[in-house]
Amino acid sequence: MSKYGWEEGEVKLPAAEFGRIRKLLEETDRARKQELFDASQEFWKSLTAKQKSDRAAYAAALDAWEQKHTRKKYSWGGFTETESTLPDGFDTLVGPNWQRDIPRRILKIDMEFPTNRTTQFRASTHHGVISFRREDNTVLWQVSDNNHAVEDAHDGALGQAFFKALETVKWTRNTGGVLSGNDEYNQEAMESGYGANYTTSAYGPIGAIREPFRTLEFTMADGTRVRRADFEKLAKKQATADRAAARRHQAEAAKDGQTRGTAGGNAGSYGYRSYSSPQVTLHR
Repeated sequence: MSKYGWEEGEVKLPAAEFGRIRKLLEETDRARKQELFDASQEFWKSLTAKQKSDRAAYAAALDAWEQKHTRKKYSWGGFTETESTLPDGFDTLVGPNWQRDIPRRILKIDMEFPTNRTTQFRASTHHGVISFRREDNTVLWQVSDNNHAVEDAHDGALGQAFFKALETVKWTRNTGGVLSGNDEYNQEAMESGYGANYTTSAYGPIGAIREPFRTLEFTMADGTRVRRADFEKLAKKQATADRAAARRHQAEAAKDGQTRGTAGGNAGSYGYRSYSSPQVTLHR
């Protein structure tokens, strides 16, 4: 069934976890692309000279290859569902590119294999981007509005690896985050209070505080397991810490203002007594 939707959000990772999660996605992306590359080479080797040089012959060979690698998933009531045994994205990678004069073999440079400097990964073949921001140890999840976009992004190899990895993070104070989104069915709701963006998932202490009903139980860096029953206690503890920080900030601001006011007041009174306002004369 068609379903247009989008999803996005930020998750702040503990400094000790940021590199591990990014490295995991790098390895997952490299393995996925290597599998695709190997499959493309196998297909190319199966082609005749004509199929390698003629667009129509190449397209026919690709169609036959995909049919050969399709199997029946299940059949019920006259309906049969099939699935491909080729890697996800194979047809997009090797499909006829009408901007080329003739078909050509896929090269390694076409794959854009990730390196240890890569900070952006595509969650699936068509949808979803995972971006790592080193300056504040934050990872961004972004899926643009499209048909089956959110579903495809979550089901892709990197999407699966990313969300599974978030469940293994050892969180610290002030880390975690919330993802939100919307979809065409929710937006069409006419009842009062419906149709707005909604939280899709939440993680770590930030998630437990902001969206407790959408946050999974998690483990802190010191090994403490935070259960749902602890979320309220965690929120109260954070609120107390925030109030204390606010009071400290206010006290420091007041002290700073008092110091500035004394110095400024002396200078101001001296200036006021020493100088009079300039006389302004209007000339007709």
